[in-house]
Amino acid sequence: MEEKEVTAEEIVENITENHNKENRKQNRQLATVLIIGGVIAVAFLLWIFLSNSMANFEFRGTGYSVLQEGNLTFYQTKFRMISGGEHVADYNIYIRNDPRDLEEIPFEGDLRILPKMIINSTGEFACEGDGVIALANFASVLTALGTEVGKNESAVCGNSEYMFVQILPGEETKITQTGNACYNFYVNNCEILPVTEKFVVDFITELNI
Repeated sequence: MEEKEVTAEEIVENITENHNKENRKQNRQLATVLIIGGVIAVAFLLWIFLSNSMANFEFRGTGYSVLQEGNLTFYQTKFRMISGGEHVADYNIYIRNDPRDLEEIPFEGDLRILPKMIINSTGEFACEGDGVIALANFASVLTALGTEVGKNESAVCGNSEYMFVQILPGEETKITQTGNACYNFYVNNCEILPVTEKFVVDFITELNI
C-alpha cells in the first residue's frame, strides 16, 4: 500500500486543530468552574442576607435582635437612657416572646406613662416558674425605663400619682384600661409572660415615639 505523504502544512494544521480543541475543552472546564463558583458565592451571600434578616428586624420603629441561648430564644432591644438631655447609656432589654406575635394580644385602651406604678395580683400565677420570671422582668425593665414599680394591696385605681396594674385570671389574655392610668392584665392558660411582655413592648414603643 502506498503511503500518503504528509506535508509540513498539514502537520501544522493538525497541531493547530488539536491545540484549539484542547483550548476549547479547557475553556469549557473553566466556564463550568466559574459558574459553579458563582452559584456557590450567590448562595452564600443569600444565606448571610437571610440569616441577618431573621436575626435582626424592626417592629413599630424599634430594632430587635434574635439571640439563641441553648434551647431558649430571646428577643433583645436597646433603650437609650437620657440624663440631663444627654445619652448616657444603652439599657439592654430581653424578652422571651417575639414582639410581632405579642401584637395578637388585645390592648383595649391607651397607654399613659407615669413615674410610679403599683402592681397587684388576684389569684395564683406560679405557672411553672413563669409567674416569678414575668413579674421580676416586668419590674426590672420598667424601673430601668424610669418608672418605679412597687406593690400595695390597699392601692386602688384613680390615684393620679401612679399607674395601677391589677393581674387577674381571665378567659382571654388581654390588657384593658380601667381608668386614667389603670390597667387590668387578664391571664388565660398561664400566659403571664406574654401579657407582661406585651405591655413592655408597647411601653418601649411609646417612649421611642
